[in-house]
Amino acid sequence: MGDKIFPLTVGIVTFVGCILLLIRMMRAPETDPVFVDLESGGEDAQAPHGLWATMAWFMGLLVLSGLFGLVIALSLFLLGFFRLRAGLNWAKAAVYSASGIAFILFLAWVLNRDFPPGLLQHFVSLPWPLK
Repeated sequence: MGDKIFPLTVGIVTFVGCILLLIRMMRAPETDPVFVDLESGGEDAQAPHGLWATMAWFMGLLVLSGLFGLVIALSLFLLGFFRLRAGLNWAKAAVYSASGIAFILFLAWVLNRDFPPGLLQHFVSLPWPLK
């Protein structure tokens, strides 16, 4: 039960915040600052990658996680992201990806956490942290 308390608490607080924001948006005129999109006119509007391309990267991470588990998916995601999206060479992309995965594994080890498994783990018994 201890693993469920923190996510449940964060989820409840977020849900309440969303409801309050929706109520404020329903009661305010369209000229209210709550409707201001600061990314639409500033430097963020000229970003080299659009919203849907960015969302596709995260959707890819979710699909990979469902198939291979979080650690394998995150390794592939980080390597691909650093190589393709950030434009780094293979050596830098590999070093940055390995550093990120090592940090996440260290935190999981210190906190005694397991990672979400994927379809692969359903069929193949893998050691921690891949299980």
